[in-house]
Amino acid sequence: MAHSICMLASEATPFAKTGGLADVAGALTKQLHATGHDVRLVLPLYVQVDRAAHGVTPVEPLTPGEPAYRDVLVVTFVKRV
Repeated sequence: MAHSICMLASEATPFAKTGGLADVAGALTKQLHATGHDVRLVLPLYVQVDRAAHGVTPVEPLTPGEPAYRDVLVVTFVKRV
């Protein structure tokens, strides 16, 4: 049975890495996706993240009329049909 999973981390490869957490967060999200789950990974959008290489766009606000969140990176792993 596939699940919808939202993971939050302070770092994840290949976006930002300072320690082992980045390796675990990056690998775990990929593995969960590979086993059929719908996975979202939420990270801070650090300055060193290559926005062009990863296709980063602002996250739309929950309340209409508020500015978009420009300091959050949401990585989406969606099961392809």
